Amino acid sequence: MSTPIYDILHPSLVDAFFFEEIGIQGQVYGEKGVLSGSVYGGVSIQPAEFGNLVQTNGSDGYVAIELGQIPAQYSISAWIREDYDSKPDDALSVGRPSSGNANRYGIMLGYYSYQDYFGYGSGWCGAPVYPEMAGLHHAVWVIDNINKEVRKYINKQLVYDVSLSRAISYSGTKLHIGAGAWANSHPKVDVDDLRIFNKLLDAAEVAQLHDYVFPYEVAGLVELNSTPHQTGVSIYRAAGGDRIARVTTGPDGRYNHILKTADPVIVMPDTPSGYKPMAHGPITPAPRNP
Repeated sequence: MSTPIYDILHPSLVDAFFFEEIGIQGQVYGEKGVLSGSVYGGVSIQPAEFGNLVQTNGSDGYVAIELGQIPAQYSISAWIREDYDSKPDDALSVGRPSSGNANRYGIMLGYYSYQDYFGYGSGWCGAPVYPEMAGLHHAVWVIDNINKEVRKYINKQLVYDVSLSRAISYSGTKLHIGAGAWANSHPKVDVDDLRIFNKLLDAAEVAQLHDYVFPYEVAGLVELNSTPHQTGVSIYRAAGGDRIARVTTGPDGRYNHILKTADPVIVMPDTPSGYKPMAHGPITPAPRNP
């Protein structure tokens, strides 16, 4: 039986970064022990649905992961939170320097007007647009520099498949989180479960990554005076009390949220004026049915 694409031992997985901690010298290490990197400036580990994530501060913070070499055909998968109004948040870059203006070749994934930029200097090979997303989402980029084609998926849905006008050139061999964009900017971004594959993922593999990396969910119904209520809902870790997510119920009062572990959580809807706060739990997340 072949190894599923979401398994950490899959042979096409170069490495995966879960960002559970930062080393005392500012190091981050891949789960397979193949790749490593360093953090610079304002970078922190924050609680999240999937244990922890890495967050850059939008000022001087970024993460640099040394790839060693950039394959001609590869894919990048990451879970990203869009919480900020100022810029798109999937501000990753590949093969671009973290600062400076000379030879800024490579790829910018996000940062400006919900576009990804492939190419070099001011002569981009392509700049496809993708939909604005809010909350936690799964993004996958499939980059084929041999056939000059790039694809992007958001939450399993193909959002673009475009041909490049020429092959991509690179200025280096690093993947950056929160750096390598326009004008030496450092966007604020939350990223977790970053995976680099040395193959072109197909739609079925992208779907597996989306469905099985987060195998649990918490779901429920919020009512006010026995009527479905649309409101905000905060989700906290039962152990320690860290808030790990905030969701909004639909018009039918229902909410659901995916998680990476089955660790118990506390669910607390926003309290309407004149009512007492009410917490529900501890609740053990249930297995998902993708």
